[in-house]
Amino acid sequence: MGNLQFYMKKDSKTIIIFYVFFAIAVTLGILYIDSTFGDLSFNILPTAATYLETERNVPLESKIIFDVMADVKNYSHILPQNIKNVTIIEINKNETFAEIEIFEAGIGTVLTIKHVSFPYDKQIIEVLDGDAKGTKITQTFEELIDLDKPIGQNISTKLNTKVNVEFHGVLAPFSFVAKSNLYSALDTARSSFVIYAKNSQNETHKIVDDLYREILLRPVDEPALEYYSSLLEQKEITFDDLRIILLESAEREGINFSLSQISEKNKNIVHKLYNEILERDADYNGLIHYGGLLELKEINEDELRDILFSSKEALGIRFQQPGVPVIDAIFVDIFDRHATEEELDYYVPMLLELENTRLESGLYAADVGLEAIREQIRNQN
Repeated sequence: MGNLQFYMKKDSKTIIIFYVFFAIAVTLGILYIDSTFGDLSFNILPTAATYLETERNVPLESKIIFDVMADVKNYSHILPQNIKNVTIIEINKNETFAEIEIFEAGIGTVLTIKHVSFPYDKQIIEVLDGDAKGTKITQTFEELIDLDKPIGQNISTKLNTKVNVEFHGVLAPFSFVAKSNLYSALDTARSSFVIYAKNSQNETHKIVDDLYREILLRPVDEPALEYYSSLLEQKEITFDDLRIILLESAEREGINFSLSQISEKNKNIVHKLYNEILERDADYNGLIHYGGLLELKEINEDELRDILFSSKEALGIRFQQPGVPVIDAIFVDIFDRHATEEELDYYVPMLLELENTRLESGLYAADVGLEAIREQIRNQN
């Protein structure tokens, strides 16, 4: 009964880009290109994406999923790993104003949002302040009836999600995240709402899912849902038994690490990599999060290096270095991913040499050289 093999995941290795389905979109905007390169970028660099749209049919009545997504105060329960707190500022008929505190892997922020509901057709979230001011997420709901299916199984809802992003200031460097990652992260966040809505229709399922979100900070996965729901319904375990099982699980242990349980060796590894990549000491939450993963051997030092290097904070730091935004944008355009540390070390010096070419031989020669770098990247093994 204490074996939780059904649901173990390694979400700790994933940086979630869209922290909350209706609250934010954290990774699009305008790519900053160092003015040193003049017009070199315009012929080859992709235009920064400022709009996403995706659709998904879910096997729920529109009112059910609409009500779940409209309940702003419950966002911290639906996405507990990323939304630490929701403070309702004001509710005025169909408008809700709130502050949402978001945290992921040692990085946190607070956003003020306005949520507007148009039952049961549409919801709109707009970020009202900060460097994401003006970002807007529009969700529409279209109920569908399949006449070929039996009553009770023939109703679904088409969810259409549109994201318009307005990013400024310190968030501008985060614009060129690979689109496949953006859509995947958006779908993950949306799925959390859908799973919550589905499980809320069954009392036992809701008990299991609520405990998972409370204790393990994530939705229950399907095998665990079936397993523990069956045990509860057959009265082989009680609600309190399930709570103890989850609290004593290895997954919970990883969440519940205290600083005193992390070895000096692993603390030093975390601090070293933070200073090397993020140019600062690890904060308390980052030290607990990554130190705990190292203690549990969920990750090793090389994997932690890759995680930090791929973080938005590290990306912002790299984008202040001459040449990095250009090379990174080429990799995103060709391979739909960011350049690795080794790739940047190889190609950025080549790009910087083009500045001398531009000064000595003119813009045309430099532009040809930049195209040559692009082709070399395209053809690399």
